[in-house]
Amino acid sequence: MLMRKFLPALVAAITLAAGLLTAAEGAIPALAVPEPVCQLAANGLCLYANGQNGHDVYARQIPQGENAFDTNTIKADACGGGAKVTDTCPFEEGLNLNTQYKGDIIFTMQNAPSGMYFLGRYATGEVVQGSAGTGDLWVQVPDLNAQAAYYFVNVRASSQDATAAFLCSNGANAPVHLFTTFQGSGQCVWDNTGGF
Repeated sequence: MLMRKFLPALVAAITLAAGLLTAAEGAIPALAVPEPVCQLAANGLCLYANGQNGHDVYARQIPQGENAFDTNTIKADACGGGAKVTDTCPFEEGLNLNTQYKGDIIFTMQNAPSGMYFLGRYATGEVVQGSAGTGDLWVQVPDLNAQAAYYFVNVRASSQDATAAFLCSNGANAPVHLFTTFQGSGQCVWDNTGGF
């Protein structure tokens, strides 16, 4: 008797739960929680930005509770190819970089607390903070020698110098730079815990 009384409510609850699960499966995923983007080397260096326009982006070790390291990495459909490098975009045509990185993800990096983007200006220059636009596109190139490891290639600087410009650190508490050759062991290899 008690079972008959609660059975309709139990069936309704199960039906509602199943409907919610089905709706959740089809929903657009929310933006991932911002996290530090760090090097895979055992040095513990992560990208750090103070949120000031025109200031450098640094490689630093994370002190407890410091949110200036939180980085949003956001896919950017800059070429109409679903946020991926195509035969003709995003690099200048004729450089072979589009062919070399075809299918790799195009993205932006943004300091989460301030909203400032990480901009590459020149192939041997520092990476600075600023508004979206010139220099904010990056390509995530998988490192075939390590799992969940990537090289970050800046589109603008690479197009200017007609060769890939990689994001690399210069050691702790120093601004990160763009280089056309790899700098030391692990200085140009990053994880991508910042978003996608």
